[in-house]
Amino acid sequence: MQAVDEAVSKNIIVTPNPLPIGENIKFQPTSQQGVSFGGNDRTPTITVNFGKPAEVHSVTLPRNQTPNGNVQQFEVTFYSPDGNKINDKPILSNSSPNKDKTKPAELDSSQIPSNTPVSRVDITIVSTTDGESPKGVVLDIIACTEATTETTNVTPVSTAFTSSSTGTGTGTGTSTGAGTVTVTVTTESAETPETSAGHTPVTSIEGSTLIGSTGSGSTTEAVSGTTTKTCQEMQAVDEAVSKNI
Repeated sequence: MQAVDEAVSKNIIVTPNPLPIGENIKFQPTSQQGVSFGGNDRTPTITVNFGKPAEVHSVTLPRNQTPNGNVQQFEVTFYSPDGNKINDKPILSNSSPNKDKTKPAELDSSQIPSNTPVSRVDITIVSTTDGESPKGVVLDIIACTEATTETTNVTPVSTAFTSSSTGTGTGTGTSTGAGTVTVTVTTESAETPETSAGHTPVTSIEGSTLIGSTGSGSTTEAVSGTTTKTCQEMQAVDEAVSKNI
């Protein structure tokens, strides 16, 4: 997301010559005017302090968002949360063609230290397309805030399991989970002995019968887990930050 919002823009500092009070909010990428420097400020340095450390993905100084945008090239120094320089030498942006305002001076992710938290960015304008002081300057900084985690707890909820079966006799059955249940029933019966010739008397018969039964039910168990959110992109220069430039 855009790293330069109102809060960030209010804290932007410009050297060597400070801007008039309230002028720094025009650094926001939504500004249609941008910031224009006086004739003696040919290579100003713009210092952007982030509210919290973020991974910077790109830094762009567009020319086509303001009528007089003329930044051709700039260089950047990144600082870690402890205040130390991440890159010893400033990183030079690509050069914006004089006659093509749609191709701005920028640093992309391949030119920026990756996976490194940044708390401060110093942007020094090196040259302009017309040789004049920088005009219509807006800051388009895409950054990624630090990833956060969430822990979610689910209250246990249980539903009774029901089943039905038919049969005669006595028996016991158990069921676990949800779905088809098999119940085993043991029956006992007795028959009157036959005394006819050629038949063997039968005194008792024992056996077991499987009776199919269906049932349904569900159980929800407590769940506790941690979800990691991917980092969210942010615009570094908003109104608040620009006011401190």
